Amino acid sequence: MKEDKFLKVDYHRGVISFNGEKWHVFPWRIVQLLLFFDIILVRLGVSHEMTVKNYFSPSEEKNRFYGDLELSQIISQEMCRNVIAFNEEGKELWRMEDIKIIEDIYRNDIYTNLYVEGENLYCSNELGVDYRVDPKTGEVLEKIYTK
Repeated sequence: MKEDKFLKVDYHRGVISFNGEKWHVFPWRIVQLLLFFDIILVRLGVSHEMTVKNYFSPSEEKNRFYGDLELSQIISQEMCRNVIAFNEEGKELWRMEDIKIIEDIYRNDIYTNLYVEGENLYCSNELGVDYRVDPKTGEVLEKIYTK
């Protein structure tokens, strides 16, 4: 007989926990959580102002998901990769690629929405592009221009 698992995901501000055991702390608020089959997707509401203003207290500093990176490094390296996929145990599976790389542009841009249509997972951005994404790898399978 197969044992059923119960998944409990809690989040507040920029902290997420999986079944009360595995924790991740982000320098931005979690603004969207989406369960897609056995993958938990998190979208962070990123901005330079929010990072500086809402950054975690020194007591939480040691628990940061980003290790020893300085705030400026986090902003430059991770701000535009604000969609993260986890498995049910809380292990990071992948992060969406920086839009600058996908679109071959210089401008910083962020992902603004996650949605599911049928069996497909999509991420949208501010430029008016929806990306159909492989939920197992985060690879962009298709670009759909909406503007």
